[in-house]
Amino acid sequence: MEFAGYATLQDAELNSFTFAALGSGTTLEYLQSVSGLDDSFEWFGGTVDGKYLVSYEAGDDHFDTSEGYRGRNQFLIAYQSTFLTPRAGAGAVSADPQGFEVDGCNGGGCTAPSGANAQSAGRDDGLWTMNMFANFTVIGTGSATTPANGGVGMVLRRGTGGYYFNGVIARTARQAISMRDSTTNNRFQVDSLFVKNNYFAEAGVQNSGVVFDPAGTNFGQQTAFAARNQINEVAASTVTAASLFTTLPATPTNGASFDWSPAASSPIATGGLSAFTADPRITARAGTFITPTAYRGAAAPGGAKWWANWTNYARN
Repeated sequence: MEFAGYATLQDAELNSFTFAALGSGTTLEYLQSVSGLDDSFEWFGGTVDGKYLVSYEAGDDHFDTSEGYRGRNQFLIAYQSTFLTPRAGAGAVSADPQGFEVDGCNGGGCTAPSGANAQSAGRDDGLWTMNMFANFTVIGTGSATTPANGGVGMVLRRGTGGYYFNGVIARTARQAISMRDSTTNNRFQVDSLFVKNNYFAEAGVQNSGVVFDPAGTNFGQQTAFAARNQINEVAASTVTAASLFTTLPATPTNGASFDWSPAASSPIATGGLSAFTADPRITARAGTFITPTAYRGAAAPGGAKWWANWTNYARN
């Protein structure tokens, strides 16, 4: 899908792919979005699973989920080197683009459930997002090109749960990960939100390599991750994104080639969650669809280049 998103109304750009309450009878495979004006992939509820999803140069978020989405996805690539400039009358790109934007529910007034805070008791039902993403590679613009807001690798908010493991997030304009509110932290504290065996590198220079959003304006998840002993499960590094992969062009042009395989001696070639047996909840949710891997990121060391010969890079 190339150059999607023409605005039907003011500030109403369209996604490249929108999946609304799509069920588990469908599987999404080998889909690419290139230079769309809004989200590349967005899920509103549903249970559809996916593999081999690629997003190059998004106008807003690369992967956006909300409304209780509960599907499973593995092997995803998101790459951002610039912010798109739409032609006159086509619409406008977002001021707060993210790699992942994950909402437990949708809308600014939904940060807590009605009545008692059921999430603090580990609520796990279809009303709240509980998706699974494994083996993702998300590359941002770096701090030299920073949007007015956003530029975070993964934003988790509004009471979302979910599973995020064996991923790589690098060269983000701002922090690599942001857990936005205490409602989401409740999910995190009661084992409804898992962030495991991920590698974060080259977080925005303006934040001196800070991986987590600081305490203050947003919830202080540095402390939350430490309390849950998940700091050691999230490897933070100041190495460059380019050094992690076999081929990552500095300034790609139309038709550019990427090789997302780990470079020789790359730290992402190891460190993955290679077995699910230690965590029965991941085992149950992953089923046979999600495969454990010893590596992190979307590509296996020396393995098949599954994105080759069908994806394309283009800005115009």
